[in-house]
Amino acid sequence: MARVPTHLRTLLLGTALAIFFPIAAAREVLVVLPGGEQSQATFTEILRRAFPGDSGERDVTRIRFVSASEAMPNRSVADPFAIVAVGTAATRAAVESRLDASILAVGISRRMFESLDCADPALRRRKCSAIFGEQPAARVLETVRAALPTATRVGVVMGSLAERDSATLQAESRARGLLLQQRLVEQRSDLFRELEGVLRASDVLLALPDPRVLDATSARDILLTAYRYSIPVVTTSRSLAEAGALVAVYTTPEQLARQSVEWITRAAAGRDVAVERSRYPRYFSVWVNRRVAASLNLWMADDAELATRIEGGRE
Repeated sequence: MARVPTHLRTLLLGTALAIFFPIAAAREVLVVLPGGEQSQATFTEILRRAFPGDSGERDVTRIRFVSASEAMPNRSVADPFAIVAVGTAATRAAVESRLDASILAVGISRRMFESLDCADPALRRRKCSAIFGEQPAARVLETVRAALPTATRVGVVMGSLAERDSATLQAESRARGLLLQQRLVEQRSDLFRELEGVLRASDVLLALPDPRVLDATSARDILLTAYRYSIPVVTTSRSLAEAGALVAVYTTPEQLARQSVEWITRAAAGRDVAVERSRYPRYFSVWVNRRVAASLNLWMADDAELATRIEGGRE
């Protein structure tokens, strides 16, 4: 029987080992940021800790960070298996890229996500998902019930483009025994006339993200007007609560990163991430402006207790 040359035996042995004991392969996640890494320092640090990329384990997941202002990498043999895009600019860059990877858009508005052409076959194949930047209506109304249990009339002023949000708020309010007092603003000049009408008929005012109603210019005047009527304001912005709203229910960058890590882990395990095509943040925080509470003669439970009550409500 002919002897197999030594170099051929080595080659065959190496091939067999590669088949039965594959060499550890690093799978890459591309994280697209609105600016440099410092612009999302907390978010990036949590992802780095979750996926160090040098653990020595098989099938490790490695993270690579790029800025939305940079040119997206071209398609290659080593395409990332997933893209996490933080914010609107990063999401647009990820969607417009030709990388064959699942996409998670983080912290964008529901309206912006729905404007993406996710019905396009290419995007559907890539499994475009999102964690919205807004809070769900149910959670906002549970915040009202937890913070202001005697309030029954909930006021809100919305832009005329928010008809779907209006219907959702109406249904969620009704489910909780709350009466929604809402006005739709057709023109910005009508804002404060409509606001005063709502305040006269409400126990609490919702200040929700709406470009036609709430921006840096109008926020201060809305808070001052509500304060003049002695109406507490519930918002989804920590900065707005610090500026004079009573309480904010919001999601921190740490909490968005935590949910993003869970999505990456499922994607790396081969789970169908398209099942959760889009959703509101799973995790949230509560912050009460104690100075405002005192000025309105309101006793408020501590932030952690309020969060527990909200979590225990229907969402």
